[in-house]
Amino acid sequence: MQLFLESTFQTIENPTADDIARLLPEEREFAILSEEPDSLTYLQFAWSEEPGALLLEYQEGTLYTHFRAIGTDLTIGRIVAAFQKYAEGDDSWKGEFRWEHVTV
Repeated sequence: MQLFLESTFQTIENPTADDIARLLPEEREFAILSEEPDSLTYLQFAWSEEPGALLLEYQEGTLYTHFRAIGTDLTIGRIVAAFQKYAEGDDSWKGEFRWEHVTV
């Protein structure tokens, strides 16, 4: 697993739950967690163009399986928890959000 942080252009190999909890709240652009570089399977979050609004998306293998979390209950704490579960291979994070398919 690797965590890429856009604002510092930093990649953390095999991030721990503590790494994720420390680094994601500080990220001001976007972050991607994937198994390998340039993977089409990943979890990402970004700051929206709306002040203070967050985006959470994931993709599974192809551009046709790209989803975005919907609703107003996105917080950095919930996103950190999702990233931590994803890093551990725990797919339960998917059930903690409502998702819509996104055409990329």
